[in-house]
Amino acid sequence: MKNQSNLNSLLPVPREVRLGCGRMEVRGLQSIHCAPGLERFLEVWQRAFAYFGVRLQRTGTSEAGAVIALDTRLPAEGWRLEVENERLHLYGGSPAGIFYGTGALKQLLTIAFSKGLQGVHDLDCGTIIDEPRYAWRGFMLDSARHFQSVDKVKELIRHLADYRINVLHWHLTDDTGWRIPSRIVPKLKSLGTLEYGQYTRAEIRDIVRYASEHFIRIVPEIDLPGHSRGLLQAYPHLACNTDEPGREYCLGSAETKQFIIELLGEVAGLFPESDVIHIGGDEASTENWENCSRCRRAMEEKGIDSFRALEAQFMGEVSREIAQLGRRAMMWATDWGVGPDTIIQGWRSLFDISNAFERGSDMVFSVHHHLYFDYPESAGEPSANWMPLLPEETVYATDPRVHVGPEVDGKMLGVEACLWTETVPQWRVIPKTLSRLPAFGELAWSFGENRDWYDFTGRKQRLEACGYNSVRDGVRMLLPDGMQAR
Repeated sequence: MKNQSNLNSLLPVPREVRLGCGRMEVRGLQSIHCAPGLERFLEVWQRAFAYFGVRLQRTGTSEAGAVIALDTRLPAEGWRLEVENERLHLYGGSPAGIFYGTGALKQLLTIAFSKGLQGVHDLDCGTIIDEPRYAWRGFMLDSARHFQSVDKVKELIRHLADYRINVLHWHLTDDTGWRIPSRIVPKLKSLGTLEYGQYTRAEIRDIVRYASEHFIRIVPEIDLPGHSRGLLQAYPHLACNTDEPGREYCLGSAETKQFIIELLGEVAGLFPESDVIHIGGDEASTENWENCSRCRRAMEEKGIDSFRALEAQFMGEVSREIAQLGRRAMMWATDWGVGPDTIIQGWRSLFDISNAFERGSDMVFSVHHHLYFDYPESAGEPSANWMPLLPEETVYATDPRVHVGPEVDGKMLGVEACLWTETVPQWRVIPKTLSRLPAFGELAWSFGENRDWYDFTGRKQRLEACGYNSVRDGVRMLLPDGMQAR
């Protein structure tokens, strides 16, 4: 670790820590003030301090020992924590910054009170100034292969927020599962492959609201033109061959295009706050298109010389429909690509990132051997035989700027870890995530010059040894009056 100051114990590592002189006795704090509009954080602070036996009384004056306020000079997600001998002030560029700074405060309190309620419980004086490296700090949850309950999705959201992940990319449809309600495809509710669950509109609204409260935006994914076997079995007229529909939509059918337009309208209505809609776009076979008279006719009419070009043209049209809805399209990287207005998620190799950069596209880095959390962390973990190991150190060592080159900085929106669930039932979602989430959180949030593997492991081990995981969960469950037993 850089030094033994408890201000240098945070996960993720802050942008800057300026150490001062002296220490602040935490139990000496008695009052708290929050600026108008930040009242939700007042209760969180009171809960956190009450967990350690410190009662903060609200006061209307900014002369209080603890103060929560905005400072619009900070970046929107940035925050500044000032620790002086008799005061503790947190400033955020927006409520999101206050949220992240409050999370850091819980870690500092854990360190300060790690030896119990007897003796001195202090924090070193100084100032912590922090902001994120990437605007897109994402995590993809596959709910199509294995369904997760509303409570499990919320549990995941809480853990993601603890490590400042701000995007939940929600993979909701695939060959074996269609997890969103739809008025235009009602048969899917009773389709055999979907017997293990489908979210209701009310449940989706509840999850969207809950994610927003944790400053996480949800990006829904509807997978097309491939990965659609379940839907096409129920609605074969949308496929090339109604007798053997396969898993790809027909690209030459006007009815198919109209269906997708209506479907996207439904998705936009279910996720009104999502500025991005993911449309899949990868791993589609051309076999059915090659044997389809409508697809061949569409190629001739458009002057297209390959079925991959037809697919690219089709997905470009879908992206423009999404733009008409006031949203932005996102796709998994392919060799044929679409227009630069579509966000490209690179997953196969570093070449995905290089190719997207050359086409002028904004990108999200999700290269599988770096960030696929369904891959096993150790050899004894159940997984598919073809999966490589993905230990925590490999996740931590990921850096798009290093792997691809600094020239991609301007187009790299951020990074995203992915949890596909072919081999991950609901009860393994949280363990699979938590084992590497701290490393990913620091990768996504912290600037490269501040990151060091050995320093990271030292901070992580210290927080774990001091009981941070129990503190974090305990503060959430603590009653507002702070009287719940610890």
